[in-house]
Amino acid sequence: MAKHRDKDFEKKLCADLLAITRLIYACMPINNLPTVDTIMKKHEDESPDEIRKEIQENLDFLRVWVKYLLFDNEATIRETKGK
Repeated sequence: MAKHRDKDFEKKLCADLLAITRLIYACMPINNLPTVDTIMKKHEDESPDEIRKEIQENLDFLRVWVKYLLFDNEATIRETKGK
């Protein structure tokens, strides 16, 4: 039962991460981005720990990406105010 709950949680988390990724890459056609089912099939033989590690790596990437966007936005604001 717990293993089934872990899979459901991982699928929901994967779907949420994909939604965030789609927002970041909004300028790309959505049909180029993978679906949750595609990703889950690709990783169905992996252990929950391996999946969690990959999810953590994706979260780390998103965290750095958002920090970069904020830094770039702040720099643009400073540039605009300086003119």
